[in-house]
Amino acid sequence: ITHIEYCKDIKALVVVYSNANIDILFDDEEVYNITDFKNKSLPDKRINGVDVQGTTAYISTVFGVVELDLDEYEFTNTYTTGLNTYCTYLFNGTLFCGTETGMYSCDIDKNLIDKNNWVKKNNYFTKAICELDGMLYCYLDEFGIYSYNASNNILKDVVYNHGEKYNAMYSNGKEIIASAKKKTTIITSPTDVTVYKNSNSNFILKD
Repeated sequence: ITHIEYCKDIKALVVVYSNANIDILFDDEEVYNITDFKNKSLPDKRINGVDVQGTTAYISTVFGVVELDLDEYEFTNTYTTGLNTYCTYLFNGTLFCGTETGMYSCDIDKNLIDKNNWVKKNNYFTKAICELDGMLYCYLDEFGIYSYNASNNILKDVVYNHGEKYNAMYSNGKEIIASAKKKTTIITSPTDVTVYKNSNSNFILKD
């Protein structure tokens, strides 16, 4: 297993495996297996991340983004940008993607299949994007966690890396939790940041 995300709308886990196989695991333990992506003839089917919003799973791949309809158990769109994509986030009608070469965005009312409609927002390796209190936050590899104002395209540092990379960053709606090997960072606002020391941690879940 490489990625797990929960879809509250259908009350199920989206479970992604290293061979690109996908399971939809419901609360009653019923499992629906999706093998379409696994069985495709592609040179590299590596999945870097999954973001679930509503009943859509945005799957970040080495060649772009694939949409999975969790109601119908089928892939609906493939956005082949040619970019090694690590994360996606739908925010105010715009789909943001974090890639090795920077963060890109495209309004969902445009043709997302046309890679010319994707606009580059920065030149930093963006590994995670999430939202808190109507603002986007980005984890930029080698730099740290930044708040991002989508209206004026301004990044503002919140937490510097200080030489240690974060393994994961997510929002639970009340705060952002970022976990590194030796520390866990809790962000409740751009100016309210708490760091806890720990060891050998890849992912922290705060209930």
